[in-house]
Amino acid sequence: MYFRMGEKGVACDTVSLAILEASYHEVYGTTSSSLKSEVKEYADRCNLRF
Repeated sequence: MYFRMGEKGVACDTVSLAILEASYHEVYGTTSSSLKSEVKEYADRCNLRF
């Protein structure tokens, strides 16, 4: 949503949180492979590692 509105900074902050949640299954539970794929796609758009 934020990407479509041109708010890349806000979108990338949200992606950073999603990366944390998808990476730490001990804390947040398991993440589906399709969700991980989507997080990876957005992380790439923000030049973030995932």
